This record gives sequence, structure tokens and C-alpha cells, in this order.
Amino acid sequence: MRTQIFISYRRDGGLDTAKALCEALTEKYEVFFDMNSLRNGRFDEAIEKAITECSDFLLILSPNIFDRYFEPDDWISRELRLALDNSKNVIPIFLDDFTPPKTDDENIEKAMKYNGLRFGSEGFFDKIKQFIVSNERCVLDIECSEEGYFLSDNAIDALKAAYRAIRESEKYDIEVKLNLPDINTASELLNRKYLGQDNYQELLNFTVNRLIRKHHRRKEIIETAVTYMLADRSNIYHAPKALPNPPSYAHGVFSAHGNGYNYFPVAAWERVINELLKEFTLLSENRTNYYRTSEHRSDYYYLDIVINRASNKKRGQWYFHSFAKTIEEMPCAHYPLMQPSLFTIDDESFFSMVLPDFYYSAALAILMGPDELKAEFLDPESPIRFLANYWYGLS
Repeated sequence: MRTQIFISYRRDGGLDTAKALCEALTEKYEVFFDMNSLRNGRFDEAIEKAITECSDFLLILSPNIFDRYFEPDDWISRELRLALDNSKNVIPIFLDDFTPPKTDDENIEKAMKYNGLRFGSEGFFDKIKQFIVSNERCVLDIECSEEGYFLSDNAIDALKAAYRAIRESEKYDIEVKLNLPDINTASELLNRKYLGQDNYQELLNFTVNRLIRKHHRRKEIIETAVTYMLADRSNIYHAPKALPNPPSYAHGVFSAHGNGYNYFPVAAWERVINELLKEFTLLSENRTNYYRTSEHRSDYYYLDIVINRASNKKRGQWYFHSFAKTIEEMPCAHYPLMQPSLFTIDDESFFSMVLPDFYYSAALAILMGPDELKAEFLDPESPIRFLANYWYGLS
């Protein structure tokens, strides 16, 4: 996920403070702290990428922070310069015995003019959140029943808080994490079945580990899909004439607006996420298999959907598959989505099935697609983000 907060510090004098800040902020934000965040590869490129991505730059001002500042290739100097050049929200964290240096260095002078906090002052960890401009991570608690996985009441409240944060700050950098119940059912059943049968132990371990890996992979895809959905500006749907009457499932979540309706995003988000969570209903199956089985085949149409792409580098089309409830005179849907006259898919299928498939496919493109397609999905100005407007022919 994209770095939200970067912690810049001198190890000699600032390490303990950096650790404390990282521990306090990691639950709610994506924090870059070099001792935790750096992996294999070039560390200089990783640090520069994290500063370029972040919104908040925490500068820990220990007494010796600028001792080696003017030496060639000093990292404090490089990090501060990069943060200022990219207009990051610099937050100085003052430690005891720190004294502003007497220097005419332009970057140090700029940093000293930012509002900061003294570490350890009363209410420090509450106050620092008021300085941070990044949105807090959205953690969704997932419940499990015999019917499958679904959003808890706490998760609905978290979505409402995310909606308010987006509307109030106009920032779309909310990262989503799923708090799923422990996946011990499969391993417990397999252990009971093969208990005491040493010959099956290797197969048992292989099967359980494979299921767990598949589970965590789907979790990563769905977290990416939901994060992207919250960042997609088309999630505040306006549907003039397309919805003469709000569907029954949407009672109370539409508001009249001119000739049409504004769709309240949280209701759409809840429906999309609960549909995506069907990926976890059976660890050995996914939604596609579910809708393709003979038991359900007569209830749904399989759709190949095409969206016209337009980027500066390349023009083309992007495809994903979906399903829709069967209705009379359903046409073949091998047409661009931006031509709504060719579709007679009902709105319930659109919100409960087409949108989930769009965001799931987008997550796969972001995680595994070619760099060009990743960049296009993550570009806030890319037309590929306006699925609802394509659907209703508003673009």
C-alpha cells in the first residue's frame, strides 16, 4: 500500500522516539520506518519512493539531528530536501535539549517554520493526529456464520467514518484492512480426519498450507479492491432517469436530486464488499465457480464487459467478466459499457454483481497487471475510474 507517513530521524539520539511513533501510528496509518519497512533491493530508491508517495513527513529533531547535515550524501539532508521539494506536510517533533541551529540553509529554515510538537508533552499522541493530513486506515471487522462471511455492524460504522473523512477532507488515500476470523476450520477438519494416520501427515500439511495461502491471497486482493473502491470518485453515483424508482434493497439510501437520484455510497460499499466476501465462503471455491455451477446457471448470465481506455501512451480496451440476473430479452453484452442503450441489466445486478467484479478485476490489475495498466488505474484523472458514469452514459 502507498506510504502515508514517513519518519525521518538520526539513529544516534532519535531511534527510540522513531520506534515509539511508529508503534503508535501503525494501527491507523501506513508508516514508513526504515528499520521495519526496508526489504531487499536498493534502499535509496525505497526511501525516495516512500517520501514521494507520503502525505506527512515527521522530522524528529534530536539534539544532534543536523551534526552531519552538510556532509556529502547525508540522508537527513536528502530526505528533508525531497520532502520540501514535493510539498509534503512537514511535522517537526522536538526532543528535549534540541536547539535550532544557526544556519542560513534554506531547507532547515523552512523546516523550522512548520508548526510542531514536543515529544512527550501532555496529550502528545492525540495532538499529533490533528497535525497529520493523511486519512486513517479503515479496518473492517468481518463476521462468519453458516451462510458465509459478512460485514459486522462495526464495519458499517467504519465505512460511514471513511465516507465522512473523504467528504470532509476530499482525500482518497484511505487504506482498507479486513479483520477476518481465524481460518482454522479447514485445518481442524483435516486434522480430525487424518488423526493418527502418519502416512497422511505430509498431504495434510500441504493441503492446509495451500488453503491458507489461497485465503491470504484473496484477502489481499479484496483489501486492494475495497481500497480502490473508496478512492474511486465515481462511488457517489448520480443516476438521472436511469432509476425512475429506487430498488427495494436501496430503501432510504437514495435522495432525490433534480431528475434523478444520488446513491448514498455506504450502502453501495456494503453491498459490494459483502458480495466480494463470497470469495471466503468456501476456501476451495470462489464467486465465479459459484455462479457457474449447474445449480445456479439458469439464474445468471455470464457477461464479457468492455471499457474503452484512453491514456496518453496507449489507447485500447480493458475487459472483465461478470454476471447478471436473468431477465427477459437479455442481449449479448459484448459491447462497450459506455453504450447503455445496448444493456437491459437491472440496477440490482449492476450494484450487487457488476461493480464487485469491476473492483475485483481492478485489484488484480493493480497487484499483478502490467505497469501501464497499474498506472492508469491509480491515476485519479484516468477515465477508467468512472465505471458508473460509463454505465449510465453520463461521460
